[in-house]
Amino acid sequence: TYALPISGARAGEIIWLHVEDVDLEQGIIRIVSRGSHRLKTPGSEGILGIPSQLKEIWAEWLKHRLSRPPGFKIQDANCPFMFPTARCHRDAPWWSGSPGGRPSAMVKAVAAEVGVLMTPLSLRHSLATHMLHWGAGRAEIQRQLRHSSQATASFYIHDDLDNIRALAARIQY
Repeated sequence: TYALPISGARAGEIIWLHVEDVDLEQGIIRIVSRGSHRLKTPGSEGILGIPSQLKEIWAEWLKHRLSRPPGFKIQDANCPFMFPTARCHRDAPWWSGSPGGRPSAMVKAVAAEVGVLMTPLSLRHSLATHMLHWGAGRAEIQRQLRHSSQATASFYIHDDLDNIRALAARIQY
């Protein structure tokens, strides 16, 4: 999903997201732990901002989230998940499937089409690196990724060689 590279959320947090956790008007996602899905750490609960591009995509998605072909049986029309299974099970979102049909496999496949080796976790690393170059401080990056320490957040920030080269090219004596 488009949310992974621009929100800083973990893949499981997006997959298990409930519609009620998304407030498009306020522009926020509430990451909460539930009995059906526990978060990585207690500190993982939090609020994330929704970038404007994602708000537009999700507004359109919500209109069609439960759309199915005529005659296709939906198990629960009140399915709470932002990304329901094909039959809209109440107890689990779309997280499994046939080989190549899992959300994480689809992210990897799309990346492979353009020659990039990518995983949902690598998207969190990329966001942290870009946030630093966009002017975010380490504390802001820590908050967006919901890490318990700046040391953990720093592990996600990598040298951005393109920006380093561009900076060096501007140096003149």
